[in-house]
Amino acid sequence: MRSKANIIASVLYANLSVICLAAKSTPLVESLVRGYWNWIWLLGPPVTLIYGSGYLYVYLTGSTLLVLLALLGQLFWLRHPGVTVLCAALAIVVWCASGLLVYAPVT
Repeated sequence: MRSKANIIASVLYANLSVICLAAKSTPLVESLVRGYWNWIWLLGPPVTLIYGSGYLYVYLTGSTLLVLLALLGQLFWLRHPGVTVLCAALAIVVWCASGLLVYAPVT
């Protein structure tokens, strides 16, 4: 069951990343971004791709941390459930922090 959930999450994450990357060149996506700008940070690391490669390091770092936290949480699922809860909490923090960086100007 967890492997199916992992595959679904990976596909959704990849699609969200591609959509955010295409935001500048696709008028429909760009208008959605402008319309929901106050809530866009909820999309996490993929939303930093709306700037193109300006925040690629944030996307890669956030994505890597999320994958590592998910793997670590699954590794300790049965033996140490507290570690799994901690990994989930840290993943939420990484997700939100990465998304909030979308409001920082690109230099």
